[in-house]
Order: sequence, then C-alpha cells, then structure tokens
Amino acid sequence: MNINYFNKKIVSFLLKTSFILLLAFSFSNFVIAIEIYAPGDTITIGEFIYNDDYTPTTDDCTISIYSPAGGVLVNEVTMSDNVTGWHFYSYATPVVAGKYPTFVTCGTLIGGDLLKLDKSFILKTAYTTVADLSSLATAANVTSATSPLATSAGLTSATSPLATSSALSTAVTTINTNSDTNTTTISNAIAALNNLSATQVWASATRSLTTYGSLISDIWTHGTRTLTSGGAPTTADIWTYGTRNLTDATLSSGSLATAANVTSATSPLATSAGLTSATSPLATSAGLTSATSPLATSANVTSAITTVNLNTDSKISASTSTISGLIASLPADVWAFSTRTLTSMSSVASDVWNATTRTLTSLTLSSQSP
Repeated sequence: MNINYFNKKIVSFLLKTSFILLLAFSFSNFVIAIEIYAPGDTITIGEFIYNDDYTPTTDDCTISIYSPAGGVLVNEVTMSDNVTGWHFYSYATPVVAGKYPTFVTCGTLIGGDLLKLDKSFILKTAYTTVADLSSLATAANVTSATSPLATSAGLTSATSPLATSSALSTAVTTINTNSDTNTTTISNAIAALNNLSATQVWASATRSLTTYGSLISDIWTHGTRTLTSGGAPTTADIWTYGTRNLTDATLSSGSLATAANVTSATSPLATSAGLTSATSPLATSAGLTSATSPLATSANVTSAITTVNLNTDSKISASTSTISGLIASLPADVWAFSTRTLTSMSSVASDVWNATTRTLTSLTLSSQSP
C-alpha cells in the first residue's frame, strides 16, 4: 500500500535521519486542533486515506485509544472503511473528563508506507456562560407561571372530600372479608356438587343426556343393545313416538307409492319447459289488453242501445201520430174527393148490400127520417 498522507519519500527520509524535518513534523502535530466532546457522547473518529496517485484506499487501518491516566481503552482495533477512502471508528466516550490520546495506524514500517495519525480528543463538561443565564426565568416569570397553581389551602380544600388512608384501609379490609366469605360459600357449594348422589341426579327437575357429546348416538349404534326394563313397546308407543320412519311400502291392503312410482306417474306430465313452450304462443295480458282496447265496452254498448231506443221511440211516435191523423181525416178526404163512385170499385156495392148484418150509422135520409 502506498499512502500519500505525507509523501512516501519524505516519510522515508524522516525515518532515516532528518532531525529538522522531525521537529517540523512534531510541530505540525502540535498545532493541529484537538476535538472537544462532552463526557458520555458517542463520537466518530476517522480520516481519508489515499494512495500516491491520490486514489482512495481501503487497506486496513487500526485505532488505539488511551485514558488520561495512560490505560489502554481500545487496542489496535481495525477500523471500518468505504470506497471513498474514509476509515472510521464509532466510540462511546467515558464519563471522566480529560485528554484521551488516540492514534490511527496505516501501513507497515517494513513496507515503507507506515502512517500514524494523532486523533486525540478531550472530554470536558460544558460551562454555563452569561449568555446561557440570560434565558433563565426571572422572579416575575416565576410568579406569573406559578400564580395559577393551587395553593396549600386550595389543595387542602380540593382533597378534603377524598377518602383518607384510614378510610381506604377500612374499605379494603371489608372487601377482603366479603371476598373471603363469598369464596368460602362458593368452595362449599362446589364441594357439595362433587358429592352428588345418583338419587339427586335423577331427581333433578331438568336433566338431559344430549349435552354429553355423542353418548346417545353411541348407545343406539352399539352392536347389541337390550332394554332391561319397561317391557316391550306397544303399538300406541310406536305410533305416538315423536320421530318414526317406515322402512317398507307394503300395507295390509296394497302399498304406498314409492319414489319410482311417483317418477313413473309424473314423467308424462308436462315439464316447466314444455309448459313454457305450449303457452308462449298464447296472448299475454298485455296482448289481450291491446287487442280488446278498440272493442266497445259494456258501457259503450249500453249507451248505444239507449240512444237507439230513444231514436226508435221518437220515430215510431212521430209515425204513429202521422198515421193516426191520416186515418182520422180519411172519411172527410174520401167524401170531399171531386170524383167518386161506388160502381167502379168492382163489387163493393153488392158486397155492402149483400152483407148479412149491416148497420146504418146515421138515420138521416135524403128525404125523411124513419
């Protein structure tokens, strides 16, 4: 590794014998400003390291830190680095103030590129300045800030309704006593439950076996089971049972219809699709309404009949009146006719005189009355 922090040739020359340059080098280290930190701070110590051609190097560098008393705190620990040539080490400082000698070492003496950098630092507690004190609160500020706070009398007045320590202790004791009593009662009840007899179980008003998992199904599905009491079930017991199944369609006379019988009987029936196909050509309610809307309604027919009757009655009445008038005026019209004869009317005269019964409606004669 070739490091150009101080030219390689100069470093080699210094290592050989140049006392003047050694003094100059020592003086340059002396005037370098030392960093000051607060005790307990976490700091980063680092340096950019380059080769002779000024390209960054990532060759290892180590760091050593000593206490103000000369004790070793960090002993030649390899520093972190990145491609920019920056070599760094993060360190949590002690809380003791003082100067901490610190050195960064890169390269080797044998390789002729040894570099040792002084990175010492000082830990010092910051002192308060007059400028810092200027921002402190004045007596007026303190008075203004504390005036809204409750006074001793105010606190006494506010806390007086609160329970005292003695009252709280009494309440806690009472609660504990009640809790102990209730716990004893519950424990006794549990102990009593653990000692239930079979008679107490069967004498309970409400009891159920259905809450015991699969107990009921296990009993009924058991390969061999026997009822040891209650005798054989009667016909009434069977038919009054809540749920029962018929396993055979045979009856004493005939048999019940099976699913196959029902399927066979209903297969010729029209399906939903068949009904839809058969009824699709039929007029819908909307179609019937559209078709019958031009037709006369019952009200229209009644109105038309009433109109016809009125017209007919009016015309018949007029015709009857005309005919009656003609009939009434007929004799006068006949006798007033200018030319009239009874001999020219075929046999009307002989018919009149030959009639078996004939009546004279007037006794007036041309010469005398009878």
